[in-house]
Amino acid sequence: MSTPQPRTVASWPGPVPAPPQQLQQLLTFALQQQLPVAVWRLPGSEHAQLCLSLSAEAALTGLPPALTPEAPAGFAFFPFRDSDHNPALFLPADIYWHAEVPDQLHLDPTDSRASQLLAFLATEHAKNPAPLPWHLSTQPVPHTASQQEYYQLVETGVEAIKSGQVVKVVSSRAARRPLPENFDALRAFRDLCSRYPGLSCRW
Repeated sequence: MSTPQPRTVASWPGPVPAPPQQLQQLLTFALQQQLPVAVWRLPGSEHAQLCLSLSAEAALTGLPPALTPEAPAGFAFFPFRDSDHNPALFLPADIYWHAEVPDQLHLDPTDSRASQLLAFLATEHAKNPAPLPWHLSTQPVPHTASQQEYYQLVETGVEAIKSGQVVKVVSSRAARRPLPENFDALRAFRDLCSRYPGLSCRW
């Protein structure tokens, strides 16, 4: 994530709730409007950050030509295997929020969609909000390697290192677990941040 150079720093409309409630409201708007959004917490930090794109069409269309300090602010996604069918993607930061300065929103106030967000945040929100409408992927479920397949992968990596083909191999495999009843991805994100303060957490 590149640190955004704010076009405008707007104040949070109305009374400023606690950062967890702010994050909930920002995500509610993004998910209700079906807009791309990223949330993360850097290693060693206590504060979450959020990047929201106000156009699904403009988001996830590819990386800027160069990731320099002058490049547009946003969140970049790099797959483990970069290819034409699975390229790196970029989510522009039309809206940026940082829990360290929770009363500020970085945005373009002349954008009507940003005005919609401000109006949404200015409305009264329920103390016990309804569950967020999480996105459910329609993509096929990826293959989960068996224990034997994973052992074979590790052995292949070790042999590649011994033969000098590679210097380092990071082996991993997917694990499927049933979600508990009333699972909430935002609550899971907070739990991960609390459990692993020294690691990067992304949602």
